Amino acid sequence: MTRMRQVRVVAQDPALRGADGAILTSVVGIPSEELEDGPHGHRVAVIDYDSTYRRFYTPWRDTTRPLDDKVTDKDILGDPTFHARNVFALVMRTIARFERALGRRVAWGFDGQLLNVVPHAFQEANAFYSRDDHALLFGYFPAPKTGWIYTALSHDIVVHETTHALVDGIRTRYLEQAHPDQAGFHEGFADVIALLSAMTVPDLMQQVLLALDAEHFAGDRLIKRSSLAVDTLGELVLLRLAEQFGEELSGVRGRPLRRSLELFSKDIDIHDPEFQEAHRRGELLVAAMLQMFLSAWLERLANSGDRLGPVNVGQAAEEANELAELMLDLAIKALDYAPPIDLQFGDFLSALLTSDQEIRPDDSKYNLRAQALKWFRRLGIVPTSPHEGGTWIPPSLQSLRYDDTHIDSIQRSPEEVLRFLWLNREILRLHPAGYTQVLSVRPSLRVGSDGFVVRETIAEYRQTLAASFDECPAHFREALPEALPRDKTLDLEGGGLLIFDEYGRLKHHVYQRVFGERQIARLAGLWQRDLLDDNLHAAPLSLRLLHVSRRSNGLVESPTW
Repeated sequence: MTRMRQVRVVAQDPALRGADGAILTSVVGIPSEELEDGPHGHRVAVIDYDSTYRRFYTPWRDTTRPLDDKVTDKDILGDPTFHARNVFALVMRTIARFERALGRRVAWGFDGQLLNVVPHAFQEANAFYSRDDHALLFGYFPAPKTGWIYTALSHDIVVHETTHALVDGIRTRYLEQAHPDQAGFHEGFADVIALLSAMTVPDLMQQVLLALDAEHFAGDRLIKRSSLAVDTLGELVLLRLAEQFGEELSGVRGRPLRRSLELFSKDIDIHDPEFQEAHRRGELLVAAMLQMFLSAWLERLANSGDRLGPVNVGQAAEEANELAELMLDLAIKALDYAPPIDLQFGDFLSALLTSDQEIRPDDSKYNLRAQALKWFRRLGIVPTSPHEGGTWIPPSLQSLRYDDTHIDSIQRSPEEVLRFLWLNREILRLHPAGYTQVLSVRPSLRVGSDGFVVRETIAEYRQTLAASFDECPAHFREALPEALPRDKTLDLEGGGLLIFDEYGRLKHHVYQRVFGERQIARLAGLWQRDLLDDNLHAAPLSLRLLHVSRRSNGLVESPTW
């Protein structure tokens, strides 16, 4: 069992105050390790350099300020070493959350093992993950009413950017703009993880519930059972939670919580130009996941106890914490069941449903799978899998060949997985002329619903093919946009995900074919959005540009410490 170290952090951001008017803080656990000044561990190093004013700040030192000591508002707002430890703790907590859900260590999407974290990177209302810099970069900026705003003090923003880095390590190809859903997924998924993570912070949900209007209370800390509905208490909880994210910080990434509430109050057309922008499209995913959370949570509360009397705030907050923990695990684990390239929301929905089915066969407590299907479909998102229930269809085990396949090797060797692909290339629908490469073979270890340890192996592969128009099948050529140059070579790509059980037998195969319908849609979409270069390659997605502030702040005097 991993030893944990307790760290005091800002519970949400400095806008959230406790009953005494002080900034609300909370103590969270992170994996314990030896730390150098910074903090600097074996996976994450805080480098406090300000590029705007070209200066280093004094690093945090364990001997001068322990990680779990009490802090005042003055420390939080005016001590850069607290900012350093706050951002380090939240990054490490998020990494631990992902690795627990996936059952393995997570590699980064760049060449190296150390992620740099810069809490005062520049004076700008922005924060972003940079693969090229191997870094999370957090800005700061002046606010007219509240003084200096530091994105490194926002739980929401730190977890959001860390999630970008982790998803890039798990699914490196998701930064390519193959489909509007893929860019939207990076943003929406990072928001979902950030919001659910905030709901697991001790005392935060109690604070939000206690701030509700008096009409919802039957007494001291007792919520009326009649208020336990999505369109009443659910919306109010999200609005209160949105308020705690800080009005000034809304310029960094918009307001996914507030805007997600609006989506279910009107008819949504997912193909509308409004939803082609990455942030706006990502809000569809946020809306579906949050409504899924609210419905399951309030239904659980409504059916608790005698189903008549009021519900204690403590009980309601505890149920919210437990459900948020569960949904975090399911959402993160769903990445292992999502295709490695050209992701669409329907793929993620099938992956989420499959993840839940695998981890929790008995869904009677929260009814999450039905909730997921309901709320995603309300936004025009349906599972990619035609299987009943939307889960991925298991392959036909009788038709697969395992000639001389070594179980031990297939759990760790790309060469052994490639051999399996070759033996079953027709059954698995690999293109015979495509160049096949196994990109990764990763173990996964988790505890099953029966209490026993479940071992899985997740292998990722891709197929690439450079083809002229004449070399493409007729149906493929005819479906491509007429304006697409016919004298260019098309760089085509397919790929898939293989999930093996502990006996080395294939459980799931999720894939995209080189000449499939998804490839046609990918090329057509990129061409229409002018995202193909002269060689018909897809332009990479820039998270920095996605996160450029929607406000305009001139450079002013830097903060003084």
